[in-house]
Amino acid sequence: MLIFRVLFDSGTTSYYTSATQIAFGHTSRNTFAAKRPNGDEYAVEELVAMQLDYVRELASSVAGESVRDIVVTVPGYFTQFQRQAVIDATEIAGMKLITLVNDGTAIAVNYAMTRQFPTREVHMIYDSGAAATRATLVSFHTTTVPAVKKSAKPENVTQITVLGSGFDTLASGTELTRRIQDLLVSKVPSSLKSELIDRSYAKLAKEAERIKAILSVNTDVNAGVEGLVGDRDFKTRLERKEFDKATEDLFWRFQQPMLDAIDGTDVGLADIESVILHGGNTRVPFVQTVLKSTVGSAKIATNVNADEACVLGTAFYGASLSRQFRTKPIKVQDAVVREVFLSYTAESKGKDGNPRTITNVVFPVRSATGVKKTLTFKRKQDFDVVVGFKEIEPAGQPGANVPTLQYTISGVEAAYNNLTERGATDAAVKITVLYSESGLASITEAAVVGTVKDDSFTGKIKNLFAGSTSTTTGTETSTASVSEETKVEDEPKEPVERLESIPITVTVEPVTVKPVSLDEKKAARKRLIALNAAASTKREREEAFNNLEGFLYRLRRLLSDDSDESPFNGFSTPEERFKIEEAVDAAMEWLDGPGSHANAKELWAKRDEIETMEKPIQHRYKEAETGPQALKDLQQAMFAAKLFVSSAKENRTKIEAFNKLVESDPDGDHEPLAPMAEFTEKEIQEVESLMAENEVYLNERVDTQKSLPKHVDPVLVTSEMNSRGMKMQNTVHKLTKRKPKARAAKKAQTSSTTSSAKTEETAKEKVKDEL
Repeated sequence: MLIFRVLFDSGTTSYYTSATQIAFGHTSRNTFAAKRPNGDEYAVEELVAMQLDYVRELASSVAGESVRDIVVTVPGYFTQFQRQAVIDATEIAGMKLITLVNDGTAIAVNYAMTRQFPTREVHMIYDSGAAATRATLVSFHTTTVPAVKKSAKPENVTQITVLGSGFDTLASGTELTRRIQDLLVSKVPSSLKSELIDRSYAKLAKEAERIKAILSVNTDVNAGVEGLVGDRDFKTRLERKEFDKATEDLFWRFQQPMLDAIDGTDVGLADIESVILHGGNTRVPFVQTVLKSTVGSAKIATNVNADEACVLGTAFYGASLSRQFRTKPIKVQDAVVREVFLSYTAESKGKDGNPRTITNVVFPVRSATGVKKTLTFKRKQDFDVVVGFKEIEPAGQPGANVPTLQYTISGVEAAYNNLTERGATDAAVKITVLYSESGLASITEAAVVGTVKDDSFTGKIKNLFAGSTSTTTGTETSTASVSEETKVEDEPKEPVERLESIPITVTVEPVTVKPVSLDEKKAARKRLIALNAAASTKREREEAFNNLEGFLYRLRRLLSDDSDESPFNGFSTPEERFKIEEAVDAAMEWLDGPGSHANAKELWAKRDEIETMEKPIQHRYKEAETGPQALKDLQQAMFAAKLFVSSAKENRTKIEAFNKLVESDPDGDHEPLAPMAEFTEKEIQEVESLMAENEVYLNERVDTQKSLPKHVDPVLVTSEMNSRGMKMQNTVHKLTKRKPKARAAKKAQTSSTTSSAKTEETAKEKVKDEL
């Protein structure tokens, strides 16, 4: 919230001090800073950078890769100072800003994501949250855009246009809560009031948040805080009329943003299709009463996620700006919230002899963003130009002009003389002013421009060819063109007029609020990295401490169970339990002493030391659980291998017998052999060898394993049995994947060949006869 009031002043400090117990200071740039109890101060930009860095960490965790690019949503009423503060914060966080997008626009994008608008529709987005209330008037229309390429198809593009907006930073959920909190504080007995501390105020604020949702619809409510001061409780009763009196000046404030949004447009409240609600404060009955009295209950819509629509719309808008994502075609046209002016000192003085300051509005309210404008100045000397915005007071009333940046336009005289010496008579300075999509106004370039008459030989040659090009037609022959060119060359020619532009220097200096300097950004970035490293170290240390402490308590609980049914006792020896108990007692004592300051590495080492003693017991227990199934699986694999060997040998015997039969009687009429896979003797022997190895392994260990007590290490190990079983299974599976081959008698082939030869011989004899 501090970013809403960038400049440090006593009035703003007083407001935030009443709403929170945070101590405030100010930076060297006279902006807000939050103070910690240890004396450290953090500028607003650093605090926002911490939040962005945390969000980046969460996003990277979900995406499974590092996230660097970011699209940031800001309230539409943010000034250039506040937007620049957000931009500085993204740089401190080490992120690349794609663009800033107004929150009302982001919600409109989310609303349009799953909808089509065959006809133009106008909706009001009413966003009321903890910090402020804003209203955005938006029109939606889906049009069909013709295909540019022959292979492409026409596509439906949704045009989102912001028509107007309004806001009030005092009409907020925080302000409603604060006023109820003040009512509760006023009812605290004087005997307790003098003893209230920060924790007491926090408890009262929590109770005020609960009451806010109840008291705005009920006539009264019971309020209470347990342990407000020490063990003393606080109970009271609040009536609806007290709440109404405390918030009577806020009713019109929650209403006014909607009226400001339609002011100056051709849209009335009756023309609005619906009022789309967003923000947690829209759930408060007090706010809903305001809305119903303004537009009627029929137009109130809850068709977007009141908590996530802004974020989802921002993500979709950011994706639409990237070529890496394919999204629904949308075009967004945002609007200027505060009018942007440009002022400068005129060369001529006023009637009183004092310099005249001229102020022109460059970008009026509701004009389109992402637009460049070129301004012309009849100047011969260097001069300064100030760019700023007009503040907006409550109820949409215009406020004072606030300068943001002062630009010095230098090098004018030299560029002007250069052009006039070359014959320019209308030389002037042209300045390009940009209002970006992120809501920042700036001068991007400046130049001295003039029309120069070029009567030199080079200029005449250029004019000569220019004249011939414009007068020659496609039907004329080259001879005619040449004769015309010759004729033109003989005629007197006017000097060529050419527009010349000479760039000049533009330097900028911030006014009112200075942005964070490069050195300050580097220092803040370095401090943020150090804080992250310290937080990471602390988090790792706490994780290691909790892990060790939980591990020790688990062992102590196992050791305290003396029953015969305890698995821990059954799979361990008395000597092992004694050593572990000694180690646990020593570790617990160490944790209460030196271990309370140990780092993560030392804590994990202590756990590994004791875990090494427990691992044999855990191993025996796990083997007792998994060993029988592993043994069963290995035996099944051996049985499957035995079946394979038997089948493979049978196939081999049949194939060998068939081949011998054909060889002994080539001309016999033999039935083809059924398709079957053939395996070599070596392949069969490989499987038999594995079977024999496993047979010996099991014969040596199965009986021994059955006679071993639980507290002795097993001789049949699950991992080894699984390894042997998998090796045998893979070997057999690889062989069984071989496709069966069909085998026909050789006689069929011989008969076919003989028949073919006879046919060929008959054909030859027929040819001889004909000859």
